Amino acid sequence: MPANDIMIAGQHRWNLLEELIGQTQVDIMRYRNNNDLGNVAESLQILANARQEQNNLRQLHAEIVASETPLPGPLPETDQEKQAKGLDKMTWADSWDIANTSKHGCDHEGFKRGMQEVMLRRQRGE
Repeated sequence: MPANDIMIAGQHRWNLLEELIGQTQVDIMRYRNNNDLGNVAESLQILANARQEQNNLRQLHAEIVASETPLPGPLPETDQEKQAKGLDKMTWADSWDIANTSKHGCDHEGFKRGMQEVMLRRQRGE
């Protein structure tokens, strides 16, 4: 979430713009009733500017939130990608998935001991 002070400042500005928009709409109605086209035109510009500033604040908020949101991790591999993966690219999780889906079943403790044995052999350079 964006820094609290930025959120407070943005919310404060938003509230001020809401007040300005409300007051300007009242002014436009009053000027229209008095046939004061000059002030109607000026008030319309004030209204347009305030709404554009709100849009800018909304966009800025979205950018700040997006910049502070971590990117999603990689998508999970499909079954086809897993099957096409070479042995040198496989992880222990891949090995477990293969062993666990074997028609012969898999002994969890035996698998762990096997992993440890492989790691010991690699350390010894075998």
